[in-house]
Amino acid sequence: MPLTLPPIPGEVCDAFFSGLDVFLSRYPPLREEIRKNPDRITGIPIYRIDPAILVSGGRTGAAVPVAWRILAEGSAEGIAADVAQVPGQQRFAITSAAVSPNVPPLMNFLKQVVAGFQQNQAEFELRLLRMKAAYLELAWLKSNSPPEPDRFIPTVSGIKAVQRRETYTADQIFERAGVIAEKTTAFKVP
Repeated sequence: MPLTLPPIPGEVCDAFFSGLDVFLSRYPPLREEIRKNPDRITGIPIYRIDPAILVSGGRTGAAVPVAWRILAEGSAEGIAADVAQVPGQQRFAITSAAVSPNVPPLMNFLKQVVAGFQQNQAEFELRLLRMKAAYLELAWLKSNSPPEPDRFIPTVSGIKAVQRRETYTADQIFERAGVIAEKTTAFKVP
């Protein structure tokens, strides 16, 4: 398949399932539905670029993995949770979670993105890229088929010049994000 997701590490899955009791304590039917249907769980690795690196022209090579976005779909609603390593420890835990009726439509959107790449000869890996200093979170389609370039689709954008669900090149994204990051942080391009 041309668009793939890396397998969710076991310790991330364990942290997600153990955190369900805390984060879904008021949603017992959803919690049980998720436990009974592990095939309806999607994990996307989250990468981050430090604002100073972003401002100085850093690219995806400077991105570091920081967490996993776990999407678990129920019949009417679902949960979106971020699972990250606990600072100073080896274990993982849910760091944020939200129950929303928007999770099933988001899962359908991801399936459409995957289906849209079925005919593409290039291979991509789906990741999320966070640029908090630039108010951006992007679906990062990491190319595994050079010279095919990476592609970026904003999922959260606080920049007028970057529209959600549009596809951008690395040059387009990093140019705009670097300008915003410089304005919103104390970092300056030397």
